[in-house]
Amino acid sequence: MKGLASLECHLTWHSEDVKHTDVYFLPKFNFWRDIIPAELEMSLEKHGAGHLCSAAFSPGDLFPAYQKSQCIKIRQHQFNQKFIPQTLTQARVGRFYPSGILNAVDGVFKDSRQPVRCLSTDQDFLRFDLNHPLAATSPTLSVLMHEHQADITDQRGGRCIDVADTCADNGPGMQARHQEAPDFFADTPFQRLNPQPDSDFYAQPRMVAHLDDTAADVLQTLYGRLLKPDMQVLDLMSSWTSHLPDSLRLDTLVGLGMNATELEANPRLTEHLLQDLNTHTALPFADHQFDAIICSLSVEYLTQPFDLFDELARVLKPGGLLIHTFSNRWFPSKSIRLWSYLHEFERMGLVLEYFARSGQFSALETYSMRNLARPEDDKYFPQSLTADPIFAVWGQRKG
Repeated sequence: MKGLASLECHLTWHSEDVKHTDVYFLPKFNFWRDIIPAELEMSLEKHGAGHLCSAAFSPGDLFPAYQKSQCIKIRQHQFNQKFIPQTLTQARVGRFYPSGILNAVDGVFKDSRQPVRCLSTDQDFLRFDLNHPLAATSPTLSVLMHEHQADITDQRGGRCIDVADTCADNGPGMQARHQEAPDFFADTPFQRLNPQPDSDFYAQPRMVAHLDDTAADVLQTLYGRLLKPDMQVLDLMSSWTSHLPDSLRLDTLVGLGMNATELEANPRLTEHLLQDLNTHTALPFADHQFDAIICSLSVEYLTQPFDLFDELARVLKPGGLLIHTFSNRWFPSKSIRLWSYLHEFERMGLVLEYFARSGQFSALETYSMRNLARPEDDKYFPQSLTADPIFAVWGQRKG
């Protein structure tokens, strides 16, 4: 195959009872220079643009095979607690760290950022897994070719892109458990920099957008896929927009938020009410009232997530969806302390733990979309050329 193409790459895999889908956009894939699995290239050549081509792979086919020798034991002093400036980092079981945090380990350098997972700790030693987070998985790689310019003739130079490596670089795999739940909840994780009551912080309407327009479209598309017409939906921690596609007509959309002016400005809400979920987790709704609950760009502010997830399960109908979505922008002073310390993909793992601890959800899934182009009229362009990433975790209320 020849020329340049824009590729939407879907990496799908499973961990325990969770399905994961990580989507990465490649705007200028060069078939002369760049690398894509042969079976996918042949399928793209056969079907052309607009067709989703997929191939399943065994462990070790796309990523280096899992090796027990890559699970190492080091002494406590080899873990650099001062690796992150102005922070004293403790090694916690199940958590990921940049490999450069490890001292005097063969093949690991101070500037290495490949994620490594802590497997165990004791008074004298730490055990770390240096394998790729997806080393033991059986992934499916799917590629959708949006555009193809076969007549491009200037194909010299440039950096070689490996589709599999690029899609799985520094993130995918970090949202999954390893044998046991990660130790997210040590070190006062739910403290916040700004301890003032949320009712004071949110007293004034802000009407701010935490997403660029491209990312907002991704979020709308995701909600449009997961939600169905005529549903009764709760928009949790709602504001002046619900991030729903205009074409989606719901029976009811109840907004629960912190600022009356923002909620009144939201044209999609059929009703709204005020409640601070960090002081009152009990919801004023009947059992099994809603078909779905969405929480957009706000899960990082919850200081009592375990109690709240129990309440969300109570007000959902059996089979109902609970969907949490987020990106990489928020109010730092009001997010929980733990959130800023976690890698973006580990944050999906944290939200999965909220679901797991409730014990009332099944069919759990995670989703990410990265590397789309940021609109040129966005206020953060050209400081950032890529759109805000979208991350999502959802599950169904058990029957």
